[in-house]
Formats: sequence, structure tokens, C-alpha cells
Amino acid sequence: MKPNEKKIMIVGIGALAAIGIYFATRGSNEMVVQEIPNQIPTPTPQQPTPVVLDGNKLLKKGINGAETKKLQTLLGISSDGIFGSQTEAALLAKKGVVQTTLNQFATLPNINQNSIAIGSRVMADLKTGTPIFTAIQKADGSYYSDYKILYYHDYGKEIGIVKSHNDTKTWYLVEYTGLLGSKHLYFVKSTDVAKI
Repeated sequence: MKPNEKKIMIVGIGALAAIGIYFATRGSNEMVVQEIPNQIPTPTPQQPTPVVLDGNKLLKKGINGAETKKLQTLLGISSDGIFGSQTEAALLAKKGVVQTTLNQFATLPNINQNSIAIGSRVMADLKTGTPIFTAIQKADGSYYSDYKILYYHDYGKEIGIVKSHNDTKTWYLVEYTGLLGSKHLYFVKSTDVAKI
């Protein structure tokens, strides 16, 4: 090795040593560089905006949206939010109507799927006695009730013959033949009687 090369090497080693000493002795208030992590933070999921349903919106064939979807859920059918023939048929079968609002739906009685046929004889089916309600004839010949209880019929005894029923088949108009052949009409709840 030539003498100049030795000087350069010693100067180089000395410079490196000086730099090392400088960094080793510098104060704690010096900036420290940290490695940047390779992971990208996961974004927080956005909460969906809650859907506000209009309980008074009239739902019928051709009306689509969130209210129809809720109605379909209540009917127990596929809920796609489209009020078509399937929704109309399900509503008719369950409630006896082809249009409703969500608020009305809860108040409509379910159709009696086990209705007793017109012309069948029925008996009282409540052990505590079956209530018999007034039947009042209208000018057009149909009947309605003011829901006044006339009396309670004893369990297991015949009430009469079913003459008609309401649309949902939850009430029966029953004809009873009394003494000397007199005919009387009453209303009874379908749940309170059984077929003889």
C-alpha cells in the first residue's frame, strides 16, 4: 500500500468514527425516524340510514317500496318490495281485502280458515257459555249487530243453523227455531261455536 493510500484510509476511518460518535452522543430531543407500516387501515363501516315507513300509505297492486316490503314480511311471503299478484292474493287470503295500510293491517281480523259452511248446525263451544249477540235487520235485508250480548248459551247445546257470515268468516249469523216454530236470528263469534 502506498503512503498516500494509508493517509486516505486513516482519514476515512477517522471520519466514519467521528460520524458514529456524533450520532451516538446526540441528545434525546433529536427527531427519531420510524418505519411506516405496510398495512392500510380498515375503514369503519358506515351505518345504513334507517328507513322510515309511512304507516298510512295505501298499499295495493302496483305500489312498490319499503312499506310493501314490510307488508310482505307480515304476510310471510317473499319480500321483494313489489306489490304484485302474489302479494294481493296473500293479503286477500289472510285478511279478506286487496288493499290496506300498515297501520290498518294490524287491526284487520284474519280470515277464519276453518269456517263452518252455511247450512251447518252449530253448538256452543265455550265451557263458560257462548255469548249470543243481537242481529238487527237493515232496510236492504242484510243484518248487523250492535254487539250487545243477549245471553250466554250453555256449552254443548245447539245454537242453530249458520245462515251467513261476514267476509272474514269470523262472525256467523245463526238462525234458531224456537217454540211453536218461531225463527230468531243471532250473531255468534266463529271461535265460540263448533259444528254438530
